[in-house]
Amino acid sequence: MRNAQLKARLYLACLIVLAAGLCSAALIYAVAEDAPESGMNYIVVDGVAYPVALRQTKRYVRTLEQFGGKASVLFDEFARWLPDRE
Repeated sequence: MRNAQLKARLYLACLIVLAAGLCSAALIYAVAEDAPESGMNYIVVDGVAYPVALRQTKRYVRTLEQFGGKASVLFDEFARWLPDRE
């Protein structure tokens, strides 16, 4: 008898945690905004400044390679090559 009550309480606790997690995930998804890719670097050549996206800089590629290796750099370039599916 006692084992059945404990089992029922554990199932109830699991359902409450699951419901709270799903509700918070839905709330975060509904409230979050897409951040525009506004970061830009500038390269100056002969006194003329050229804007360069942050994902195209040597520092970004080097950091990406440090964390994920050369395959990570290739996958990042491939992901940017694919068109947005919106």
